Order: sequence, then C-alpha cells, then structure tokens
Amino acid sequence: MIPTIEVRGAVAKIRFDASRSWKQDIWVTSDNHFDAISCNRRLLKKHLDEAKSRNAYILIIGDWFDAMQGRFDPRRSMDEIRPEYRANNYYDLIVDDSEKFLAPYAENLLLIADGNHETAVEKNASISLTDRLVRSLRTKGSPVVRGGYGGWIKFLVDFS
Repeated sequence: MIPTIEVRGAVAKIRFDASRSWKQDIWVTSDNHFDAISCNRRLLKKHLDEAKSRNAYILIIGDWFDAMQGRFDPRRSMDEIRPEYRANNYYDLIVDDSEKFLAPYAENLLLIADGNHETAVEKNASISLTDRLVRSLRTKGSPVVRGGYGGWIKFLVDFS
C-alpha cells in the first residue's frame, strides 16, 4: 500500500490506510553527504538494499547532498569532493549520479527533505538540488516528494 503524503512547509504528513494486522518498516536516514569523498557508499547501499528487501519505506531527512563545492560556497574545498565531480557542471553531476544510485529504491522512497547543505545551494546558486532529484525519481515511478527543512514528520494510520 502506498501512503498519501502531504507536505506543508516543514511538516510532512504520511497517511496509511491499514488493517489491524498491518506492519510497515520505515528506514530513516540523514546527513549522507553523497557527493563527499567521506561518504561510505558501500555501507549506504547495504542499508538501502536491506530496506528494499524488507519492503521498507525510505525517508531521507536532509543533507543527502554535501554540495559544498559550488562556486559560491565559502566552505568550498576540492580535497573534500569525489574526483568524478570535479567539473564545471558539478551540480548536474551530483544530481544525475544520485538519481542513478537511488533508482533501484525508487518505489520505496517516500520523502527527501532539504538540509542546510541543500538550502545553502538554493540560496547561493538559485537551484534546488532536491527538487531536481525528486522530479527525476518520480519519472521512475517513485512516490517520493520533497520535504521542507527541519520540522516534523507525522505518521497517520487509519485502522478501518
């Protein structure tokens, strides 16, 4: 069963219609910093594979991207970026690579929310990396939506 998801500002409501015997695993992650050299992609993939094998829904609640290597970021350090992203189209590369990495889990993804790294890019470079990633995953059949920065996730379960 795919829940309905409503996001208003920083509050996401995820509503399930369920039977009394219903059980659902939900896997929550944050601060993955996918494009950073320090991201342990092997471990991340292992956890995502386990979530998929359990038919768990996946919530990414901020800082999927490190995204600190853009031209306008004062924290910029080429030593922190993976070599494959050291190019002028850095933002395109990290969104495209994230979409490829997350594509096998598209049907399990419910929410990708902004963290301070994504909001800094939006502020400084006028681009929403999260919107681009969510749009791309939705073309793969994902129910994923963009969540806000901070706030709450409310799970509503109707046992009718």
